[in-house]
Amino acid sequence: WPARAVARAHAPVAPKWPARLGLYAQERLGVWLEVHPAPNETSAGALVGVSGNDASISFHATGPAGSLPERSVNEYEIQGLKFDIGNLAFDAWGLQNTLTPEQSYYVRIEGKPNYLAVGALPEGQLEEVHVISLLS
Repeated sequence: WPARAVARAHAPVAPKWPARLGLYAQERLGVWLEVHPAPNETSAGALVGVSGNDASISFHATGPAGSLPERSVNEYEIQGLKFDIGNLAFDAWGLQNTLTPEQSYYVRIEGKPNYLAVGALPEGQLEEVHVISLLS
């Protein structure tokens, strides 16, 4: 019993992903990225940016996690937001919808971005952004 407690106390901890991600590719609907900027928590809005290869975002929506939504109510949309992180230039879209852990933000991506920027939009302000490299 004491050996198990010591082993468990020193066991490696799985890293926490900064965002929940999913990918949907459908012939007629295009390529969609599912995002939740704060897994297992409620998020004040969401933002996704793409960088590289002239990639862009052409549509966005919110809905239940796990499948593309049939309908969406978008609150305080932001489209075409441009920002730089280091030498990377991002083109981003976002919403101020409150996302529960059971909901996600979906963006349709055109092209093949090299980097994604994912973050929340509390009160419409961009605060913390996580950059994810898609380069191999």
